[in-house]
Amino acid sequence: MTGAEDALLLRADERPAPAIIVRTQRLARLLRLRIAELRELAQRPVAETPDILTIDQWIERAWERTSPRELLLPAAAELAAWEGIIAGDARGQVLDVGAVASEAASAWRLLHEWSEPDWQHEQLSPETEAFLGWRDEFRQRAAAQGWVTSAELAGRVTAALEAAATPKGQTLSLFDPAPAGNDSLAPGRMVFVGFERLEPYVVRLREALRRAGTVIEDHTPGDGAPSAPVLRVYATAQDEARATARDIAAFLAERPRARVGVLVTDLERYRSLLEVTFLEELDPSSLLPGQELRPRPFDLAGAPALHEHCVIAHALDLLELDRHANPRALVSRILLAPYPRPEAGGDEELEARALTEAALRRRNVRAIDLEELARRTRGGAPRFAGALLALKRQLERSRVPAAPGAIARRFIARLQALGWPGADLQGDERVAFSRWRDALGALAALEIVEPVMTEAHARRRLLELCMRTSVQSPSAGLQVQVMGLLDSAGLVFDRIHVLGLDSISFPSALRPNALLPARWQREQRLPLASAEAELEFAAAVWNRVLRSAPEVHASHAVGGGEDELRSASSFVAALSREEPALRAHSPWYAAQASSALEPRPPETAVPALVRSGGTSLLVGHARCPFQSLAHVRLAADSFDSEQSEPASNTRGDLVHAALAQVLPRIGTRRQLGVLTDRAIATLAAEAAEAAMATEKARAVPPLLHAPTRHWLQGIVAAWLVWERDHRFGDWTFEMAEQRLLATFPAADGGDDIRVTCVVDRIDVIEGGRLLIDYKTGTSVHRVGAWSGERPDDAQLPIYAVAVGAAFPDRPVAGLAFAHLDNREKLELLGRCDVAQSEKLGPPSSRSRDRTTWSGWNDALAQMSAALGGLAASFARGDFAVDPLREANTCRTCRRQRLCRVFEGTIDDESDDAADEA
Repeated sequence: MTGAEDALLLRADERPAPAIIVRTQRLARLLRLRIAELRELAQRPVAETPDILTIDQWIERAWERTSPRELLLPAAAELAAWEGIIAGDARGQVLDVGAVASEAASAWRLLHEWSEPDWQHEQLSPETEAFLGWRDEFRQRAAAQGWVTSAELAGRVTAALEAAATPKGQTLSLFDPAPAGNDSLAPGRMVFVGFERLEPYVVRLREALRRAGTVIEDHTPGDGAPSAPVLRVYATAQDEARATARDIAAFLAERPRARVGVLVTDLERYRSLLEVTFLEELDPSSLLPGQELRPRPFDLAGAPALHEHCVIAHALDLLELDRHANPRALVSRILLAPYPRPEAGGDEELEARALTEAALRRRNVRAIDLEELARRTRGGAPRFAGALLALKRQLERSRVPAAPGAIARRFIARLQALGWPGADLQGDERVAFSRWRDALGALAALEIVEPVMTEAHARRRLLELCMRTSVQSPSAGLQVQVMGLLDSAGLVFDRIHVLGLDSISFPSALRPNALLPARWQREQRLPLASAEAELEFAAAVWNRVLRSAPEVHASHAVGGGEDELRSASSFVAALSREEPALRAHSPWYAAQASSALEPRPPETAVPALVRSGGTSLLVGHARCPFQSLAHVRLAADSFDSEQSEPASNTRGDLVHAALAQVLPRIGTRRQLGVLTDRAIATLAAEAAEAAMATEKARAVPPLLHAPTRHWLQGIVAAWLVWERDHRFGDWTFEMAEQRLLATFPAADGGDDIRVTCVVDRIDVIEGGRLLIDYKTGTSVHRVGAWSGERPDDAQLPIYAVAVGAAFPDRPVAGLAFAHLDNREKLELLGRCDVAQSEKLGPPSSRSRDRTTWSGWNDALAQMSAALGGLAASFARGDFAVDPLREANTCRTCRRQRLCRVFEGTIDDESDDAADEA
């Protein structure tokens, strides 16, 4: 125990115990725990615990002892009052009222902490003049309503102390019963800990306390000789954080009871990085699957805001639900959230909701009302659907503006109707829920300033409260403390690591208040207002850090992000440097995952459990065996992004439906050849109207029905005109949208592999049937994609097997892609069993197929054999990560987080050569 800590313990054991005043709640908590630890080490008897308060807490309690008649305005209500005044100012328009109100509240506090300037001798900017007008209106409103702000309390307490007639030498604990007449507010002794900068209001308060008889002491931990740090320079902040975590782990292995401080100049920039890195290095087993939630082995300051916690983000989403037109992004989050909580064994509801969310994405549904959402989920998730209907009834009864407290009660009732938050809150969720209740209480307290508000305004206020409220996660102990550089004032450690000591972060960059005179701020040496003052303050902080531990390690990263290079701070630039040795990071899952990336030998493969599906079953298996596993067996499909127009699959479905309507009416090439452009346009319009009346058009928003119908009519008419004028050979339309089944025997003796397919179009040509697959996307499909043991596009070969089995009366004589994505580049590209008919129409600029065919029958036999081999491989369970063409296959798969193929090296060269082969 150091001399400074011993002095602190002695002061804590004095009778009566002094009031210990600190800057922050964090330091107060740490000092309480440290005093208890020191008493245990010194084997002191249990004594009275001293009052350890922040200076703001002490001032507020002292003000309450003055029996005030004013109402202390909560911080949220004060900010709302500033917003109302600024928004109502007719002298100009403020673009961001919330940001300006926050700056005004800060300026109001600075004026009370540092005393107002002589405004007559200041050159006022337009912003300052506007603020003075807002300040006067705020004062008038506060006086009329009987408000007082927290910034004014120190002045009120100081004035009360100066006016009190306290006999000399009399002392009174602040928390003893007040004497008659409230003639004393001064405690007998006060110890100030961690005050590196004394603002004028603190100086005035301390002087008033001294005159009232209070003994004022300053406790400065770390009174030893300054340590001699060594500077380490890292390439990135990630390297800096990982090396620091590894050093700490090694240090604690040698000294298990040592205390380590990790002080960060810019904690906001480092916080998330340190949280992940320190968990990986100090407690890696906590990241393994199946581990119980437990407190972290380090204490991390700079807690995230309340709205960043999942349980609170879900609550804010649930409150956004309306009876009509809920955006799909909001509906997606709610469908995938665990509310209402499923009953024991009720995972089927969550699965049904996830399937509904996927269906909404596929159909590109952009907005949906509650009743429709309940209808869609009623079959698979009845509890969820019932909760939605209950919420709809509540929304119908509460549409009028009300007092904030009444709206807060409405919000609570709605969340309860939706089963939020459930009864099994643990760890961070429990702490976040407690702070959530505080936020609702603060919302109700806004009634002081805003007696009535709409629900939309109340939701915005609640979100702002959550954004300004932080939630500190539970910690397992105090051995490793991660905090901001200024937050460490008053603490001592066995070792200190200071991160981020670059010239941008230390000393701090200037940021004077935009509403107060800049010259006055510089002269008064306000925080972040003067370069000279900040340099002097940074020197004092650095000197304090060097005396707070016998061993101090300094570091900074050269890379600051966004191509920004950072040099060392002037305080450490002259230090001797140590080259850090950072071995490669091996994540906790590396040992288990490394074997999964290797191709699995057939003898250890697991036979496929799913043996039926669509054409993607074998198409994906050809492109990459793991792709078929992820899609068919794991159902690990990526989310479709929302689009401003109907999704590509919806557009394709509508084109198929329209052509299926019009082609039976035309029948043959001869009948199409006699139709005029006007007649074709009429047929296309009727087909488009019929397609938009089908189920496939439900995914098109009502506002887009007219432009979609116009687009559909144009593409159908253009294709019919192209077939009339450019398609080679005679043909007769036979069927469209024909659902068939292709069966492949399984080599393992199990069930056959059954592939369901829907053939877009079948025509009868010379020699047999021609199978046509419509393509409305921008990708160019080539004949070469059908060849090889693993064809790049096996869809049409699968169609050939299915049609040949279903209709043996006439052979399959051709396969073709119909490119309909661009009216200027329409094309029918394929192969058929007709002499000198390699193309079914004139070649376009996009046709680069130079595949050599030995003959149609041989090609058809080779495709059938390749499909049989793929089916056998799928049945055996050969699901290795083996992309056919890495640069193309992997980048369009969107399942890389499962296979982690990008952890290796991907050849970025173009695959055009493979396309032309």
